Amino acid sequence: MKWWRTTVSTLAIAVSVSNIPSTINVDQEFSADINLDCTTCGTSYLRGVFFYPETSYDYLGFTLNNGNEWINLSSSNCGSYYKIESGGFEGKLNFKFDAEKPTGPYYFRILRYTPS
Repeated sequence: MKWWRTTVSTLAIAVSVSNIPSTINVDQEFSADINLDCTTCGTSYLRGVFFYPETSYDYLGFTLNNGNEWINLSSSNCGSYYKIESGGFEGKLNFKFDAEKPTGPYYFRILRYTPS
């Protein structure tokens, strides 16, 4: 009997966020623990966003980027978000709500972008 050994290669990317405050004030900055599990990734850009529970596409909020600038841009300008040169990332990132938006219950998530 012969056994053939094969290796299946898949690209798995996981982004997780933890240690988020359960409530924040409109003018409050906060940090969260971020883990980007992707050892084979090239350049990535990370952005934290708030969104209404009823939608998953109308994002708001600011992310502090590598240049110590608060960024609140559309996904078409992802080059200004927090940049990860290559591979994974584990650390704290800083975020804040957009004070010009209405208060209420929001969800929070981390989005990962790649250069086009």
